[in-house]
Amino acid sequence: MQFSVQIQDILNEMNQGIIVIDKNSAIVFFNEEAADLVGFAESEAVGKHIMEVVPTSGLPRVIRTGKKETEKLFDLESNRKVRISRLPLFNKKKQILGAIALFSSVSDYNEEWFEKETMQALVEMLVQNIDAAISIIDEKGKSMMKNSAYENWADSMEEGVNEQLKVLHHKVLQTRRAHQYIKNNNQLSIKMNAFPVMINGKLKGSFQTVHDYTQLEKLQKELKGARSFIRALEEKYIFDDIIGRSPSMQIPLQQCRLASNNDYPVFIRGAAGTGKKMFARAIHNESNRKYNRFFVISCLDTSEKELEEILIGMVKGNDRKVAQAVYQKEWQGTVYLDEISCLPLALQYKLLSFLQCMDKKEKSFRNNVRIIVGSSENIEKALINGDFLEELYYKLNKISIHLPLLEERQEDIPQLTKKFVQLFNHDNARNVSVAQEVIEKLKLYSYSENVKELKAILQLSLVKLQKKEKVLGINHLCFIEKISTDNKELLPKKEDISEDKPLSLLVEEYEKIIIGKALTKNDGNKTLTAKLLGLSVRNLYYKLEKYGLG
Repeated sequence: MQFSVQIQDILNEMNQGIIVIDKNSAIVFFNEEAADLVGFAESEAVGKHIMEVVPTSGLPRVIRTGKKETEKLFDLESNRKVRISRLPLFNKKKQILGAIALFSSVSDYNEEWFEKETMQALVEMLVQNIDAAISIIDEKGKSMMKNSAYENWADSMEEGVNEQLKVLHHKVLQTRRAHQYIKNNNQLSIKMNAFPVMINGKLKGSFQTVHDYTQLEKLQKELKGARSFIRALEEKYIFDDIIGRSPSMQIPLQQCRLASNNDYPVFIRGAAGTGKKMFARAIHNESNRKYNRFFVISCLDTSEKELEEILIGMVKGNDRKVAQAVYQKEWQGTVYLDEISCLPLALQYKLLSFLQCMDKKEKSFRNNVRIIVGSSENIEKALINGDFLEELYYKLNKISIHLPLLEERQEDIPQLTKKFVQLFNHDNARNVSVAQEVIEKLKLYSYSENVKELKAILQLSLVKLQKKEKVLGINHLCFIEKISTDNKELLPKKEDISEDKPLSLLVEEYEKIIIGKALTKNDGNKTLTAKLLGLSVRNLYYKLEKYGLG
């Protein structure tokens, strides 16, 4: 290995000591700074074995291992301390050629800092002031050091966990390998790590750390609960939160404002996804009941037994679990009965009884709950068929509000889109905007689930965006697959229906035949049948029972 004169001149100008050896550990370069620091003349050093010039040199080790050693403190024979880095030298074929040492004097070196007593005190101070629980034992299992965090933690733990601490140390001493123990349940969340202490290839003991995440897990659960509470607060709509600039939304909004000024029952009508529950919440939150609870009961999804308990409780103050919650004073707010047309006839009488008690304002009747109901079905049809009480119909219909379909309020689609994208940005720490062509496309789309479907389309589309993408384009749009209208085999044949019947009965017969054929097509699978017909599974079960198709 040889250096040109120019390279040697450059290396000699450097204010670092530089020693280069070949693969046989013979010195091939020894600059002036190295000569000064080592105390050996350059002319005498070149050609000699490195160990003859620097008896404790680590360069031969670097040739053996092929690994670099950086920023090490090193004592020279001249009683000078240097900071040294050693690097292997390779050719293009990755074959070892030799090694180089770069070192400089440590003028500000304080020897006291590196004395055994000082280092021991420093280590002990670090161990005692770290948050993690730390335990150190020697190779015989004798405890050498425990910090206060470890002792406090161990004192509070059950016997089984403390035993695991000893087991983990023992495994390390047996195997000379690191081991880990994790326990995570409702009461405790901990992670223990134990590592072998190796000095010059010899096992000197075991070093163990314990991280207790129990309190952190508890705080995370509380944070999750707080976020749920915040989301609940965000659902407390008022009229100003409702997007309704289109003419078709002005009348419903005016009616809702009037309804919030009195305690009459309110009947909100509208197809699925038009926002019936949101309007009910707004009426409650703008009324004098806003500081009381808003309680939602789905007549479609709640079991008949639960509905009966609630309604009995509202009338009699029954102390059953569900009914009691509604009857207690804290529930003297608003009860929203969704899909009222699905309320069984027997329970309609109980609801009517409750409303009559409210009208009479009987002294024994302490409950002061306001009733708002909603329906996506034609309630008049149920009334004609005898499935809905006429007296209850008139009791509930004192204030009737009809919500328009989304296609009847296309002017609101840009604002609704902006709102849903803002919610996405807030929840995902993004800053996404929407291309105008997307707005135009959304205006032309035919919605079967109205605003709910618009929101679902935007959510599906937004999750397709890559992190670097900032604009929701037409290529991102994911329209929800609709039930095909080409299923002609589901349509009733002319001979299946007698036309000499009232329209209401003809509609029911038509519906019964379509549901029956869809059920057959899907081999009785009710989930697939509901999907094909565009119904909820619950609604399908209701219709199957109604038409005796179960």
